[in-house]
Amino acid sequence: MSIFLSALFLTFSISLDALAMGFAYGANRIRIPFVSILLITIVGSIVLGLSLFFGSVFSEYIDETATIIFSSSILITLGVFKILGSIFQRVVTENSHWFIKLFAKPEEADKDKNKILSTKEALALALALSLDCIAVGVGAGIIFSRATDYIIIIAFSLVLDVLFIFAGLYAGTRLAKKSKLNLAWLSGLVLISIGILKIWF
Repeated sequence: MSIFLSALFLTFSISLDALAMGFAYGANRIRIPFVSILLITIVGSIVLGLSLFFGSVFSEYIDETATIIFSSSILITLGVFKILGSIFQRVVTENSHWFIKLFAKPEEADKDKNKILSTKEALALALALSLDCIAVGVGAGIIFSRATDYIIIIAFSLVLDVLFIFAGLYAGTRLAKKSKLNLAWLSGLVLISIGILKIWF
């Protein structure tokens, strides 16, 4: 699988959270200023970049076969957890700390309920959404070894996050009702697929 295709699938799985978040905000008529959108995408890309770096450092201490198995295991495990989280979303939202709830209900970041996501609220949301980037980034950092690979992955992440947030906002606003778009299961399937493909190919 080429680096461009791998990077696209990888960042697509991460950016689905941005799409679901944008959809939730659009449906709930919560405005996200462009500065807040940039903050969310930049924070996510920084976390992803650091995770890629730590993954690449870790890969220097294990052999190639172990590297592939370990990194694929990270992606597959995260994928399984995302699918389970999607299934048990209601339990998570009812019994978790506010920060954890942002995973399942990103609109909860608007704490003052003024229908505008401030930069401070956007930062909290960005950090919550970036937790996925840590596991995915470390796993990808172990698989990919060149600096150009990381640049491509981070660039794809930046572009897709912005596009998916706008697409989600547009779709959510058009529906004009409090619909719930849960794409965690799809994101999980993509991550599992990438992990399996890396083992066999």
